[in-house]
Amino acid sequence: MTEFSSEYPFRPTSKQLCQQNIYIYKQEKNGTENGTENGTGVSTSEKRHGEILRLMKLNKKITYDNLVNTLHVSRRTIARDINILRSQNKLLREGSDYDGNWVIIEY
Repeated sequence: MTEFSSEYPFRPTSKQLCQQNIYIYKQEKNGTENGTENGTGVSTSEKRHGEILRLMKLNKKITYDNLVNTLHVSRRTIARDINILRSQNKLLREGSDYDGNWVIIEY
């Protein structure tokens, strides 16, 4: 049986308990509502940015399509993430789009 604090002088209904348990379950399963996974404070996009940098460090000639297939996200998401990394001065492209290399400035 759950012990209730004096802050709540009434006993919660079973519906209220059920709603609270569903909310807790969703937080544990899906992370918090602000887009972080498992309440760690690191968003999925930040994790993906780190993974993009890691893959580019391993293969400086990696293509957008390779990243799409590896990370299982859309080409638009990869393009947006690369633009974010460029604006944060973590990444740049040397040479042409076809024959150039990715340069990781900050990992």
